[in-house]
Amino acid sequence: MGTLRVDGAALDYEEHGSGPPVLLIHGTAARLWGATLDELAACGRVVAYDRRSFGASAHPPLSDLAPHRADAAALLRGLDLAPAVVVGWSIGGVVALDLALEHPDLVRALVLIEPPLHAKRRPSARMARAVVGAQVLGRLGRPEAGATAFLRWALRRRDGGTDLDRVPPDWRAAMLVNARAIVAELGAGTGEHIDRDRLAGLRTPTTLLVGSESDPVFAAAGRRLAATAAQVELREVDRAGHMLQRDRPDAVVDAVRATLRSEERLSPGARP
Repeated sequence: MGTLRVDGAALDYEEHGSGPPVLLIHGTAARLWGATLDELAACGRVVAYDRRSFGASAHPPLSDLAPHRADAAALLRGLDLAPAVVVGWSIGGVVALDLALEHPDLVRALVLIEPPLHAKRRPSARMARAVVGAQVLGRLGRPEAGATAFLRWALRRRDGGTDLDRVPPDWRAAMLVNARAIVAELGAGTGEHIDRDRLAGLRTPTTLLVGSESDPVFAAAGRRLAATAAQVELREVDRAGHMLQRDRPDAVVDAVRATLRSEERLSPGARP
């Protein structure tokens, strides 16, 4: 465990393994990687951190994603990780994508787990109710109720259940302790500041994982991203919901390993 001071925040992180660097960026929930982190540590130097205002990285809640991009860049530089394979889950995937576009020298490859890119522009009725309802509850001084409402939607499965009710109690507690940060972050959007022209210019090799059991909003966002950026390879992961790193850690680890093998075969001058 360690901390790195970045622009008024002490970012809490954990580091495991050795070898090629891998940075894990969590979503609007908590630093929850489970077996994925341990398995990745067998093939690289893995750093997972709490984004500012989440977990142990104390900071007032934010409704802007730009500071998270800057924090990730500072971590890569400060911990001598660059260029790293960056794994981003949910809105952490949007942060990772923004990072690769803004600082391509810091990112050797991306593995994105259901980033809801531009979903705010095309929300389903269920998503709109969850997000607006969560924000209203937050303004009424009930952030935990708001975060619960949002997470019930974000972690819902096609069978009608939700992983919020299926995860271990400590995972649920880890998410809801961040209730104020979760509700605030819903005002940050879903990467609308990243326009199509920037996406079309993406040069970082990218694997995008979408679970077969998660809300259709995430698959739709993945298809739009893959259709815009030629470097994106979209893969559907069977038997996985939005918390894909818990359902199918093997899929995340395989994607990172494949990326590392591919990068090893490329000389510096041959990288896309």
